[in-house]
Amino acid sequence: MTQLNRDGLPGFSANDWAASVLTYIFVSLYADARNLAEPRRYAQTWALATLASPALNVITT
Repeated sequence: MTQLNRDGLPGFSANDWAASVLTYIFVSLYADARNLAEPRRYAQTWALATLASPALNVITT
């Protein structure tokens, strides 16, 4: 919906930007709640999920 994308950069809504922020927050809370066996691998997955979430949000909406 074009009227929802008029709040900042063309083609990106506030929800698109919030997706990566919320992904970062929830994954960091998950990491704090668990004892990670492989912290380096988890950090790589965390970064990939944070970067992929706005892209997936833009593509699927």
